[in-house]
Amino acid sequence: MERILLLVRADSDEEASATMEAALQTASARRLVTCRWEGTQEDPWQAFGRHWQGQAFVLLIGTGILFTYGWDRQLVSLVREAGKHTVLTGILPWEGSPVDAVQTIAAQALTGSRLSLTGGLTLRYAKVSHLSAFLNPFFVFSDAAFFRMVMAQSLPPELAAYENRWTVKALRLPVLRADRPTHIPDLDLAQALSVAPGTVSDYCGHFGIDLENGTLSPSVREGIFTRDLQVESAVPLGVKMQEAIRGSLLGRSGPDPLCVTACLEDEVDMQSLARFRRLRQIGDLKLVCYASQESLRTVLYSHPNTLTWKAHAAFPVQGDARDAESMRRYEVFNRFWVLAQGREKYLDHTHYIWMDFDYLRYPVYPGTALHWQGICTDRVTISRVGDHLDFSMIVVPDEMVSVLRREILAICEREKKLKGGLPEPEAVIRELAHLMPARFDFPDTPSDHELFSMTMTLAGEEWGTIR
Repeated sequence: MERILLLVRADSDEEASATMEAALQTASARRLVTCRWEGTQEDPWQAFGRHWQGQAFVLLIGTGILFTYGWDRQLVSLVREAGKHTVLTGILPWEGSPVDAVQTIAAQALTGSRLSLTGGLTLRYAKVSHLSAFLNPFFVFSDAAFFRMVMAQSLPPELAAYENRWTVKALRLPVLRADRPTHIPDLDLAQALSVAPGTVSDYCGHFGIDLENGTLSPSVREGIFTRDLQVESAVPLGVKMQEAIRGSLLGRSGPDPLCVTACLEDEVDMQSLARFRRLRQIGDLKLVCYASQESLRTVLYSHPNTLTWKAHAAFPVQGDARDAESMRRYEVFNRFWVLAQGREKYLDHTHYIWMDFDYLRYPVYPGTALHWQGICTDRVTISRVGDHLDFSMIVVPDEMVSVLRREILAICEREKKLKGGLPEPEAVIRELAHLMPARFDFPDTPSDHELFSMTMTLAGEEWGTIR
């Protein structure tokens, strides 16, 4: 195997030494790994030039990295598998993240020429590493030739890669992990626009970044560049066997919930639709979707059990359409009315569960056996993330659907009469929980959109990281 330069970005010699020692202890060919470090404020691409001594590959990382045994051979194998002139990157899973898989890097906002970057699609069970528009400066693995090329350029590494026909890809397997979440710094294209405007224009056009209108394509917002924003999966046989065993253990007794969602916009967002498709593919999940007249045909094509939403069934206390905050509150309250409509249509379920249309942010094996007993109890269940409630998923026992609708309406009418506007939904739910403490439960989750993860563990198992 060829030699590897491990370049660690650290704030101190102590932090760097701990990371380098962990890397050497887990490398399959320790003598072929050379470790060096640079401060986090230094340009890592120029730092490479000071430390490189002819090694074939370079791994650029931050501190606090957890290495799997044989990481060196695995990374070399994966970069070769991905093709010539390939760079591997991505957001590494961290201890406590809901899914033990690498995330793509996505753009969440465009302000002028500055892109704000965040975690995109989680490559769970991905069959191949996937094209990426961006690099994580705390995890890059490639041939040393890529680093030499970037060092000689005046462009950001992403644009240098694009101009010189290197392909950046998000790593498909979690060979490395982090001990904390990774913050991806913004990508500012201002300097590149002055140096190479043609390259910037081609790069942005290729990845769906519209600098003139300040818009981002669904692909770049999800960080995945497949036709339907889905990832071809290769679920390990062990996972399939595990889920089959879990399914037999769970049996068909216990709660029988109906999940309800809605797409009430005039135009369907393709990123949201891709996430909805992941949800509806789960075989153990009964799902009904309501759609506006304008979006019905698009959603119906993805999910046959889609019904037209009738305006007369909506939450009757109107918000101020000119005020974004008022409309946000209205939309949260309306979820309880959509749930009630689902119950009126399908009366024979033990629980009714609201799930946001774009709830599922990562792929799930369609054969996953769901342990509904974890969240379907005699209580209304809404997860608590830090100091706020997450209304992206709301679990309501059958007998509480009408009660909630009645009590929420009474409080909202009272508050609108007294203060002229809709109250904060969280305040309403907490008021009801104070009045009926035995009927509400607020389990803690590490982040939004994670209550559903609790259905993927059996009673007595620790939940958190879904592998």
